[in-house]
Amino acid sequence: MSFLAYGAGTWTPSSATEHAIDCLNNINSVLASNNIQDASGNLIQFAASLGNVVWIMCLAIGNIQAINDQNLLLASQQFSIQQ
Repeated sequence: MSFLAYGAGTWTPSSATEHAIDCLNNINSVLASNNIQDASGNLIQFAASLGNVVWIMCLAIGNIQAINDQNLLLASQQFSIQQ
């Protein structure tokens, strides 16, 4: 379900996993743009796996953001948001 139309488009609430993927992609982008490498000279990129503590943290952050999305969705359904 999407709602809250604004000048740039429509905002859609995301799931915890969607937020976590976005978070992990942002981390990997920063690592790549700064050419962060391991001891072997390979570019460091984190994977979305349960054995990766960074992914677990991204899931935790994503869960908080998804809860906020749902609260905003519920609030928007109770009020008429006019621009």
